[in-house]
Amino acid sequence: MKQNWWRSAYKQNHLVFKLGISILFVGFGFRLLFSQSPSVIPDVSDNNTDTPVAEKNVKPIPLDVSESPKIELNHIRPKDGSEKCDILDGEWVPYSGGAPYTNNTCRWIESHQNCMGNGRPDTGYINWRWSPKSCELPRFDAKKFLETMRDKSWAFVGDSITRNHLQSFICLLSEVEDAVELFHDKDYKNRKWQFPSYNLTVSVIWSPFLAKADIFEDIDGVSSSEIELHIDILDKTWTEQFHTWDYVLFSSGKWFIKTAIYFEENTILGCHGCEGKNFTDLGFNFAYRKIVKNLYDFIMNSNKQSTIIFRTSTPDHFENGSWSTGGTCDRRVPAKEEAQASEKGKKLKLLDVMPLSLVRPDGHPGPYRHFYPFAKDKKAKVQYDCLHWCLPGPIDQWNDLLMKLVDYKIQKWHFPSYNLTVSVIWSPFLVKAETFEDKNQSSEIQLHVDVLDKIWTQQFDTWDYVLFSSGKWFVRTAIYYENNTILGCHGCEGKNYTDLGFNIAYQKVVKNLFDFIMNSNKQSTIIFRTSTPDHFENGPWSSGGTCDRRVPAKEGEFELGIFNRILREVELPEFAKAKARASEKGKKLKLLDVMPLSLVRPDGHPGAYRYFYPFAKDKKAKVQYDCLHWCLPGPIDQWNDLLLKLVVDD
Repeated sequence: MKQNWWRSAYKQNHLVFKLGISILFVGFGFRLLFSQSPSVIPDVSDNNTDTPVAEKNVKPIPLDVSESPKIELNHIRPKDGSEKCDILDGEWVPYSGGAPYTNNTCRWIESHQNCMGNGRPDTGYINWRWSPKSCELPRFDAKKFLETMRDKSWAFVGDSITRNHLQSFICLLSEVEDAVELFHDKDYKNRKWQFPSYNLTVSVIWSPFLAKADIFEDIDGVSSSEIELHIDILDKTWTEQFHTWDYVLFSSGKWFIKTAIYFEENTILGCHGCEGKNFTDLGFNFAYRKIVKNLYDFIMNSNKQSTIIFRTSTPDHFENGSWSTGGTCDRRVPAKEEAQASEKGKKLKLLDVMPLSLVRPDGHPGPYRHFYPFAKDKKAKVQYDCLHWCLPGPIDQWNDLLMKLVDYKIQKWHFPSYNLTVSVIWSPFLVKAETFEDKNQSSEIQLHVDVLDKIWTQQFDTWDYVLFSSGKWFVRTAIYYENNTILGCHGCEGKNYTDLGFNIAYQKVVKNLFDFIMNSNKQSTIIFRTSTPDHFENGPWSSGGTCDRRVPAKEGEFELGIFNRILREVELPEFAKAKARASEKGKKLKLLDVMPLSLVRPDGHPGAYRYFYPFAKDKKAKVQYDCLHWCLPGPIDQWNDLLLKLVVDD
């Protein structure tokens, strides 16, 4: 029997919008909002690249959909995150735009990284941009970043490379508003700034080991004794402030190669590089691994819901020696990828700056850590710095990657003439979820089915209309927790847990969502959007699935696969129960069922055109298709026709 879910008669009503309405879209598939208009002022500025207009005589590929068999949609999202562009797979390309700031416009550059101010004669090192092979990496948008980070606090915790990175970060933001320094210690190693108009604070914390360390060095790095490193005690310099930060970037690594004595529980455990002493040489990797593990344990056990970014270690480019033995770095152009491919470090998620930094031997201060080092003697012997980075320089693009990590979680727009605000909140499970990814982006999700996500619950009472949607992420492998105890799992082969199936977790979450709404004092209008279909054919996302159709399918041609059926078997009954309760409590609860009209639109996905002109160079190029999200403009726009009808009826 054919289902006519979407065929219902509507009455025509008028709607008067009140000033001061706030609408929220929460969940996974939230790209349904609005087409752009000059009257819309985004709180987060747009940074899109104009796309050339296609030739008008291009015709759609003819497809005889009438003869196509029924297709069951059973594909799930990949576990390995392969839907995301690998921004680290790319190359440095010439760029004539130069740096976004100079040593004259930014007053926060330390003298040792002020290559221009110290007389470096070439400026070619600032005329390159990192270009991923399969997508675009937008430049750091300081205005957008500041708007996104209103009333937030950032901290950079680590060594002198961290401080180097922080200075680039501050310089980029200062192009919009000059930072005001609120604090510094006597050595200027711990500092704090504020961007007053945005109430954003940024701190840098000197903690080269991230753990307690007694260091016996002078200002030039000359040691009088071995470092005493307590690998089981994290550094109080940052742990005592951790609860005050919303975003924390940690990085370390370089200092671990120094000679050190390792302590655990205040007892000597061993050492690294301690020849002549009667201690076991454990190697610096032993200490580094222990401390990184302790760092993650601290974060996981903290009550503070901060966003944590771990920046990988970075390369130096000393040639003909080391820092202390006359090593130099006189290159003036990026290296070719092939020249150093074998030395590439592991590609981690988070902020992995190693690959793009490895091929930039031209970006270090070298002798220009000193003020005009060859002014008096062109053959003078000076110490080179091939470890830190010039400002401005390649290090600025670490912040392009950084912005890529953080700028999409929450966005907010304002329509000033109507005083209407619209927010979007990233919460794919709607509940507390912790994702742990390894270097291959394989992940294990720890899902707390009884703890709704604070990122939206803490703001719920500020919104008048809220649209919730979820579902797709529940098909991923996950461990389920209830009352902080393991309840079971989904897809967790090899583990000694009961596989409950994702439908159990989804049902519990949806029920908890509706319970929260029913018990809230806020009289918002709640709209629950159903899950949506994908249209992969010939395989799933991660193994060559495609969606090349150019016209809508005929009714009945596509059937819901098992995963989408299970999602609907949870959504519709749970909504019906909640709707009955809502009537008793005077709550306004609406269902936005977009599955039926979306199911017959296999032609509406980006497909291969998630990339910029994917077949321009090779008409037979193999590219990854996106048959899950929707083109804009496209069929998804009619979801808003239904949404408007729901609001009009309200």
